[in-house]
Amino acid sequence: MEMLKSADHLLVHQQVELLEVFTSFEGANKYSIKNMQGQQVMYAAEDSGACERQCCGPNRGFTMDIMDLQGKVIIKVRREFKCCATTCAWCLCSDCVRHELTIESPPGEIAGYVRQIKTSWSKLYEISDADRNPIFVVKKPLCVGLCFESTFKILEMDRETQVGRIQKEFSGVLQEMYTQADNFGIVFPPNLDVKIKAVLLGAVFLIDFIYFEKPKND
Repeated sequence: MEMLKSADHLLVHQQVELLEVFTSFEGANKYSIKNMQGQQVMYAAEDSGACERQCCGPNRGFTMDIMDLQGKVIIKVRREFKCCATTCAWCLCSDCVRHELTIESPPGEIAGYVRQIKTSWSKLYEISDADRNPIFVVKKPLCVGLCFESTFKILEMDRETQVGRIQKEFSGVLQEMYTQADNFGIVFPPNLDVKIKAVLLGAVFLIDFIYFEKPKND
């Protein structure tokens, strides 16, 4: 966690799975996490059931283990399967349809939550601490999937003041067309507690699953 304490910008690169390129089989996601100099500082691996990956796609439940370079798990990201989960801003009156993550850092100790919240039009994700006190909101951009890059703004609770961002970066024509492997950059708000950094890092994976984990033949 010492590296995360000093980091103000991280790159999250999903690894290309050749089996997914040539077949419709959905494998468990793996990511390398790098600093601004492109040096790998952590990596992440999805743990989920094969049947759930094939049948439930991006709505599947999973545990994402984020490990240091020695293989020690330093952050756990947990997502329960919700068959009725939706991105529709008008349909979020019940917890059973809201996307949500629980982030533990260290494992077994809750650091905070990422939770989809109901709004009239905008799609927002609340970042809260271990006591569910809201800290930030992450706002989805209008253009997702159709643009080369998509910026999800990290906002203060006034929902206007931007203090950071999560950006889906263009991965190249062939990778975008034929794989689900995505690249992200995250710029943390300044002077941020390391546990909330861990929660925001977890939000990157939720964004990837909800908006970019789509079969390319859909």
